[in-house]
Amino acid sequence: MTAEVAAAAAVMGALTQAKTAFWAPIVDTIASSNDMEEIYTALKEAIAMLGAKRDDHQNVIQRRKIKMPSKTYDQWIHRVIKTEEEVKKLLARYDKQSESSQIICFLPRSNFSNEMKKKGEKVIKLLEDSNQLGSILVDQPLEPVIKLIAPNIKKFSTLQMPLEDTLDLLKKDKVKGIAISGMMGTGKTAIMKNLNNHEEVAKRFDMVMWIKVSAGEGNENLDMSQLQNAIAKRLKVDMEGPSDSDNIAERISNELNGKRYLLLRRR
Repeated sequence: MTAEVAAAAAVMGALTQAKTAFWAPIVDTIASSNDMEEIYTALKEAIAMLGAKRDDHQNVIQRRKIKMPSKTYDQWIHRVIKTEEEVKKLLARYDKQSESSQIICFLPRSNFSNEMKKKGEKVIKLLEDSNQLGSILVDQPLEPVIKLIAPNIKKFSTLQMPLEDTLDLLKKDKVKGIAISGMMGTGKTAIMKNLNNHEEVAKRFDMVMWIKVSAGEGNENLDMSQLQNAIAKRLKVDMEGPSDSDNIAERISNELNGKRYLLLRRR
């Protein structure tokens, strides 16, 4: 089997699996036809359908006044725009060659034919993916507090008192940081978990972040990098694009802008 025939067979298999009742005729044409004009027409119909799907979703965003679509939706739109540009160039090539009668020289299983089939596969996949966007058009809001499994320390004054002292300190706006120190096994983690779950903390802060990072073994940059990545993950910060520490810090800052937040850092 030649490479061209194998590529065509792979495309046909992928497209056959992507069938839906709505665009099954288009899928069938792209997958099985050897007629260049038929493939061309089906590809035009498919890309027009994809454009309509894109517009439908954009209209929903505008009607609902959604300011921050989900990251999944943003990625889908990016793929749609890129594919639309690719298909537009491919169809333009076909038109140009057809006008000069050069298209007659192409064989049914030529590279050009396979290229149109592969683009059709991408378009159908994006149409399939669009059906899953309805429920995830908008990211679910972040949970202000993620409750932790914590021991009940109310009966232990050596733990409850530091907890209450910490709560009192958190009420003072000038306090920017609090350290809970002690030897291993003295209950520092139990205090912090109870602090995370405390109703007073939930009332006072818009966002509570429980972050666990391992010690950087003397490497301050590694320790800071771990902390940044952990905070970014908790806030579901978009990590696409530049990922140096300054860019990540800026994205975290934008996410927390105007919010009262508490960072509980456990080492």
